Amino acid sequence: MAVWGGDKMHQLHSARTRLPRNSCNSLVLGHAHILVSIILLIAGMIVSGSANAAPQASGDPLCMDDLFPGHLNCTANDVAISGVAIDPATGNDWITIKDDGCAYPGDTVDFDAVFEVFTNSVERFDIGVFFATDGDVGESPPDGALTGACTVATLPTDDPDALGPLFGLDLDEALGQPGDLCGDINKGNNPMFVPVSLTGVQCADFDNDGFLNLPNCVSWRQKGANDMCTVSTDAYPGAPSKCRCDEGFNVPIVVPPAKLLLDKSASVASLDEGVPTEVVFNMKVTNPGIDPSNSVALKNLKDDIFGDLTNSSNALISSTTCNSLKTRVLKADGSDQYACSFKAMIVGDSGTPHKNIAEVDGMDMRGNTLKDDDDAVITFNDKLPVIAVTKTANPTKRPEPGGSFEFTVTVKNNSNMSDPVTIDELMDDIHGDITQVQGTITATNCVTGQALDPGQTYTCKFSIDFLGKPGDSETDTVTAKATDDEGNQVSRSDFAKVEIENVAAAGITVTKKANPTSVDEPGANVTFTVTVKNDSTVDYVTIDSMMDDVHGNITSVGGDILSTTCTSAASSCYVGSTLAPQASCSCSFTSFVGLDASAEPPYEKDTVTVKGTDDDGESVENFASALVNVNNVLPSATVAKSVKSAVVTYTVVVTNTSAVEDLTLNGLNDDKFGDLTDGSNTKINNSTCNKGVTILKGKTYTCQFDGVVDAADSPHTNKVTATVGDNDGSAPVTPSDTATVSFP
Repeated sequence: MAVWGGDKMHQLHSARTRLPRNSCNSLVLGHAHILVSIILLIAGMIVSGSANAAPQASGDPLCMDDLFPGHLNCTANDVAISGVAIDPATGNDWITIKDDGCAYPGDTVDFDAVFEVFTNSVERFDIGVFFATDGDVGESPPDGALTGACTVATLPTDDPDALGPLFGLDLDEALGQPGDLCGDINKGNNPMFVPVSLTGVQCADFDNDGFLNLPNCVSWRQKGANDMCTVSTDAYPGAPSKCRCDEGFNVPIVVPPAKLLLDKSASVASLDEGVPTEVVFNMKVTNPGIDPSNSVALKNLKDDIFGDLTNSSNALISSTTCNSLKTRVLKADGSDQYACSFKAMIVGDSGTPHKNIAEVDGMDMRGNTLKDDDDAVITFNDKLPVIAVTKTANPTKRPEPGGSFEFTVTVKNNSNMSDPVTIDELMDDIHGDITQVQGTITATNCVTGQALDPGQTYTCKFSIDFLGKPGDSETDTVTAKATDDEGNQVSRSDFAKVEIENVAAAGITVTKKANPTSVDEPGANVTFTVTVKNDSTVDYVTIDSMMDDVHGNITSVGGDILSTTCTSAASSCYVGSTLAPQASCSCSFTSFVGLDASAEPPYEKDTVTVKGTDDDGESVENFASALVNVNNVLPSATVAKSVKSAVVTYTVVVTNTSAVEDLTLNGLNDDKFGDLTDGSNTKINNSTCNKGVTILKGKTYTCQFDGVVDAADSPHTNKVTATVGDNDGSAPVTPSDTATVSFP
């Protein structure tokens, strides 16, 4: 039995540098030079020698409720164990493990420890300290050391070093009467350091903090209510409330928790980006615990991305062999393992690795839920983008001296599914930047900045003037540059060839001008002036035909031709007229140019081709084009409304006042009666109003609805608003009108 004299206790108390792990509320810390010895009662000890001993339960072991059966209410705070003391020699917890410690929950441990005991009262007598060596395992609810297996200790009264009574509070000791074994405590003794030797303590950690739980109870009596205490089992509570229990008391002895171990791996470490690939994920679960009796029943195996891996019907995975997991119980020590795998489709981009985390859980034989997780990471190899470029010419040949050629350029993203590309540049090796009207480029709708998803194409056109002598040709190459989402740039090229054909020695030049050069949609009459010049210096040329590729024969009225001066009666420029060398003639024709502003492109380009024969019998031909732009015209409309009856029938008339195009009625809303086109609108009846109706230009749309007008609202005024739009994407117009109903 450990014994401390006054100097030893003073050193212990002075060496305290921190509060104990389990501190008690409102406890007063004081200095005491005390000598403490302790008597341990091992379960099964025979109680004798005290005529005043409390009633005891028969059998072993003895806990507080065995010594004082009778509905103890241990909620007082007079005396308590606050924690393990600090060893003044080492500055560490004053505890010595005498065996191999706690190897696992359910193991046992033998140890010596010095505990700090406090009082929160002036004085208390016959202190009893009960330790639940069974760790409260199986107690429901936990009750500290009230029931179960316990070790009982008391505070000593005699100084083995003959220094005199240590706690001389009892009348017996004050009179020098021998036999009182159980010590007392007052605030002058705070704190007391009590050495205890405990054997066979259950390694329990029910609060899962990794340390040994040692539930305990402390009992005491008050002055005048204590009897002679001759053995430690006399240290029972003086009343049902003279005790305190601490079910969550901790001792700094590590209790290694049971655990599961999950190992997860993927069949591949990396994949090419954008290529869907089926990957096998291998799972291995082991129970690495060393407690041979603590098997673990597996419960669930889930993945943060692919969900329940034990479900064969899981649509997120291709297949699984993990559906038998819930039937497995793993033995301890890691020799037993459960292995399975699942397959899943993986696809991704090089900028973001794929990571999925699996978690397994199970329950050990002691009811502890165990979990572990592991992840698998798959990176994606960056692949360069792939584009294709095609270029075609229309026409590929023109007669001398050449003229306008239109090129069509197509860029297609042939990259894998993870690589969108953006077109950065479109350049022609002869004509330069094909997104600009400059140099020899006369027209273009090509732009850069277009984003193409894999498989998408971008097509644009540009026109050039290529002039020369017969036999001249031009082969020009367009190069497109694009960048993918990782910043990788790629370029591809294609070429097209155009030629100037040889014509007869005599030739003609044709010019064409439009007046006006732009019209409001849906079109208007345009007068085109055509001039034909004989380019030959020696040959006469007779005009054989004058044809427009859009409006047809310009020498006679009919079809698109509303009027023409290209006749013998109106000008010198007609079929059959002859031009002297270097002579010119002009005529004009008027046609309706009709085109919606939403057309792409929003202009009409038509070409007049003049054919003739020189005086040598050789054919001559040339052409000229004119461009007429079509201007968008904003829609306009009005709406009128009148009252017809008193369950009031309203008539709504929407008029398309536009002179240029049909309009669409997109909605009719009344500020009092709501949406007039909604068949479920309970505020109106018998509505004939509908949206989506096309109103022809200059025409009206009329509908009716019935609405109840309360006389209390007289005069009742409500406003109807129509939403009318065209097909050019212009902002809709919202004409409105009101109607008033008055009651006498």
